[in-house]
Amino acid sequence: MKSQKTLTADERIQRVIISLLRTDPLYADYLLRWPRKTISRGTIAVDGRSMIYNPEWVNRQADNHLRFILKHEVMHVILKHTLREKGYEAAELMKSDRLTPAELRAMLNTAGDLEINSLLTSGSDARDMPEHGLLPGREGYEDHPERECMEVHFDILRAKHQPPQPPPEEPETPDGQDEGEGDETPPPGDGQPTDDPSGKGQAPGDGDAEGLTGDGFGGCGEFMPDPEAATPAEAEAAGRDYDQQFIGAVLAAQGQGKCPGWAKERADQITAPAKIPWQVLLRRWARKTVRGGESSYSRPSRRTAHRTDIVLPSHRTQSIKRCLFIVDTSGSMGTAEVNAAVSEMLKIMQTWKRAELVMAQCDTQVADESVFKPGTGFRELKAFARSPSWSGRGGTDMSPAFALAKKYRPEVIICLTDGYFTWPDQAEAHGIPTLWLMTNSHMVPPWGQRIVMEAVE
Repeated sequence: MKSQKTLTADERIQRVIISLLRTDPLYADYLLRWPRKTISRGTIAVDGRSMIYNPEWVNRQADNHLRFILKHEVMHVILKHTLREKGYEAAELMKSDRLTPAELRAMLNTAGDLEINSLLTSGSDARDMPEHGLLPGREGYEDHPERECMEVHFDILRAKHQPPQPPPEEPETPDGQDEGEGDETPPPGDGQPTDDPSGKGQAPGDGDAEGLTGDGFGGCGEFMPDPEAATPAEAEAAGRDYDQQFIGAVLAAQGQGKCPGWAKERADQITAPAKIPWQVLLRRWARKTVRGGESSYSRPSRRTAHRTDIVLPSHRTQSIKRCLFIVDTSGSMGTAEVNAAVSEMLKIMQTWKRAELVMAQCDTQVADESVFKPGTGFRELKAFARSPSWSGRGGTDMSPAFALAKKYRPEVIICLTDGYFTWPDQAEAHGIPTLWLMTNSHMVPPWGQRIVMEAVE
């Protein structure tokens, strides 16, 4: 009987891609585009432009695990993880949190894996994930929520990071003896042994594997920064390329009737018409609120007073006498967004000329409660906007701030927040119309209206 040929690592990857062409063409579209290079160490990784893999590591994976891993790697690019490192201001983070480049890369990969695996395991791929794949709720990640974005997981990992203790000071060198004297080691190639006993040097492609951990974060591989996105401008251009590639892959999958629902929704978001600036939406909401009210026949409309055949009601404009403006001052909020929102509140107060503004700064409790009355309050708020002072920067719980609604009885409530907290119950608003002014698009409030702020420089 003829023995069956043992497939190489690349042949196994090709076999998975062919299988995906039939069942999950969205992922196959990416895998067919990327050139593949081999490395002699590490696991498998993508950077948005190509894939590198260690054949020995690939051959250790079961067929169903390899299928999951390849889909997992594609998700890193679909979700633009390969472009995220620039958004985390790596140099500032490494300095403030005392992170090494390897620690930052590991933290980003872990956060990305927690997001992807939570998405993939919600469907039929759950049984194919490697045994030690990272997943919210598993040991070590019990405090990570399911189906959350990479940024949420990264912030949790960052909060748990323990900076290393500074090394002890070196003893002073005795006089007359230069530091390191007699200990100089000639560089490799000068008759000294090297770390590579074969003498062949680094294997082809190994330079691309710099930073790979070797364990693939739970056996699911890794991702690396896009080499063509070294600057913010290049990252923005690369993001547009990613979007175009994703839309093309979605259209191809739809043509076969095998496009996942989440992919169709994401493509619709990408191709949606240009968004109206949040400042415009906020002012429209304010004007619409003022125009609200009710019609009444107790005072007929004066516009039709000349007519004797019909009587039309007059419209009484709703008067905004008081607005409760809640500002989330927890540690996850950015100062730029908060300052920009206060500047917009000045314009809102010009629309609500007779309204009183109650501004509550809150993290887990109300840290500051300021009342800006009609007339003088506008000048006071303008002075505050020029040099704002924020209190809090702890955890997040908006319930104490919403409790002020019972005290002040405002006509409207505006809450500026990023939404990273347990949402207060709608009953806490006491039936008062509430607008959530969100600093990110990931969180959707369970009640009230929402306006998402774009990134503020």
